[in-house]
Amino acid sequence: MGTIRPFVQGPRPLRRGGGVQFAIALIAAFVTAASLMTLILTEVSVSVAALLPQSALLLLLAAVASAGVLVDIRAIRKRRLSAGISRQTPKTLLHIGEHAWITPLVWGFDAGLIWTTYRVSFASWVMLLSAATGIAPPWVGTVYGLFFGVPLLVMLFLPAGRLLGRFMSSLVPVQSLGIAAMAAMVIVALKGTMAGA
Repeated sequence: MGTIRPFVQGPRPLRRGGGVQFAIALIAAFVTAASLMTLILTEVSVSVAALLPQSALLLLLAAVASAGVLVDIRAIRKRRLSAGISRQTPKTLLHIGEHAWITPLVWGFDAGLIWTTYRVSFASWVMLLSAATGIAPPWVGTVYGLFFGVPLLVMLFLPAGRLLGRFMSSLVPVQSLGIAAMAAMVIVALKGTMAGA
């Protein structure tokens, strides 16, 4: 698995005619899918919470987040993506003629489901687990989606976007942020476990 651009197939398709509409459709589909995914998982969390006490769920989250930190450190050292399914939505969807309007919707929704494609950071998996255990709120997927969409819009349409684009052209900044978020999650989860003891 080699290094790929962190933002869904790179910006080339977005520069074609209708680039603004393409980007907005891609982001809207991504945010919708991520929101639905975490909303569904938080509904499942009611059953999970009935099976395991809160302290056990927090310990599980701390353990998975700790493992995620190690996975992402390894990914940075090897200049690779994090753990995930090694696939992307087919590029051939760009060439479907008059029905090309569906391409950004399919790409965005597929990537927004979180578990279906490459992942830049293991933090995505920790977020899914935190939703499934009821530790994260139902709207966490919306925030996740916006953290994808807003930087993409800035990169594409604002003058400061070139600087952000250079920063994001490597996987390392995103993976480093993921490591920091997971390390913070470990601390919060362990504190929550001690507080509940």
